[in-house]
Amino acid sequence: MISRREAIFAGALLLLPKESNAKFLHSAPTPQISAASMSGFGDSITAGIGASDAAHRWVNLLAGMLGATLSNQGIGATQLQDTAVPINSGISRWSADLTGGNKTEMVYILYGTNDLRWTGSPSTTTGIFSTQYQTIISGLISA
Repeated sequence: MISRREAIFAGALLLLPKESNAKFLHSAPTPQISAASMSGFGDSITAGIGASDAAHRWVNLLAGMLGATLSNQGIGATQLQDTAVPINSGISRWSADLTGGNKTEMVYILYGTNDLRWTGSPSTTTGIFSTQYQTIISGLISA
């Protein structure tokens, strides 16, 4: 199980400017967790759009730190919700991408940017996002 501190550590990598990521990773303590396999599930950030190469995608860096084999299930220009642009939405594809033969020991989910950009008011977005995110989490726990 991942501790809150380790989850914040992984999330912090996304908030750092590109040039400081490598320096931060080399000086940061290695999380005291490991996994044989992990999935990254999300939008273009998870897919690695904008990374200098595949080795520098956040999911690849995290998989390397965990010693895990990576299954990157990031698809650019998608959102978690099935409201505005339902094609390849996280809620519509999570079961096929993350369970059954694609099941991994750990799953890291990063969605939200496109959900805020493409959907209606923040109050509507937050409610639907939270509900559909919880659906995915509950489904993964019971899978």
